[in-house]
Amino acid sequence: MSSFFGFNVAVKGLYTAQRNMDIINHNINNINTPGYSRQVAIQAASNPISLLNGTGMLGTGSEVLAIERIRDEYLDYKYWSENISYGEWNAKRALLADMEVTFNEPSDSGFNAVINGFYNSLHELAKDPNNDAIRALVKEQGVTFARYFNNIASHFEELQFDINNQVKTIVAEINSLGAQIAQLNKQIYSAELDGNTANDLRDQRTVLIDELSQLVNIDVNEVVVGKLPNGKDDKRMVITISGKAFVDSFDVNNLAIKQRADKLNENEDIPNLYEVLWEDGNSLMFEAENSKGCLM
Repeated sequence: MSSFFGFNVAVKGLYTAQRNMDIINHNINNINTPGYSRQVAIQAASNPISLLNGTGMLGTGSEVLAIERIRDEYLDYKYWSENISYGEWNAKRALLADMEVTFNEPSDSGFNAVINGFYNSLHELAKDPNNDAIRALVKEQGVTFARYFNNIASHFEELQFDINNQVKTIVAEINSLGAQIAQLNKQIYSAELDGNTANDLRDQRTVLIDELSQLVNIDVNEVVVGKLPNGKDDKRMVITISGKAFVDSFDVNNLAIKQRADKLNENEDIPNLYEVLWEDGNSLMFEAENSKGCLM
């Protein structure tokens, strides 16, 4: 009997070691997986057996109580709250780079060259107004000047059109991310009903929230709504935009776009700029010309 008991303790130790090796193997295999969090086994001594003669308790080996991921959730929440600034400035950087190409500066044919060429010709004309050659030069420089600024105006209209279409694309992407997060919420909830932790699913959800937080200013919270059968808190994830729930546990309140009937800036806006609202029509949230490639 004693030999059988010792054999059982040894087997439990082997199972525990094997479980640790499996976790290490899983970590190594996912070293290049985006958003993957390293996992670790929580190991403890298994329940001892009380001896009948009252001399103490006999140890029964070891066991793995849980598998947890090594991740600081506080840093995740801080990252999500600041990531929108990165998205905003990254979009502005791209737009400013486009504008830099439009103005073509510094160069011999850019903004400064056109302006200086026109005003230098006017300066020369002021010295000799009757000189036909200089008058022809002023005319030529004036035509160049007008064409240059007409081209810039056309380009900025095209840029505004492109940004307007980006808003449509980004809203669709936000809604898609919301649907994926809600689906993962369902899977995580089902997987954790028995007390386990869905580490890999939580990592996938974190990656999606990382992407979402770069597109729109969000607040993320896990709300306790009751108790699970195992006694642990029943937590549901809620993601809000401008104070309204976007992802409410398993449900998604989608965003929608609507073309503006009237121009806010009569002389600057192109027709049919988008406004972003909730799909239920409530509360105007964003305007296309203010989005700069991300929704704030």
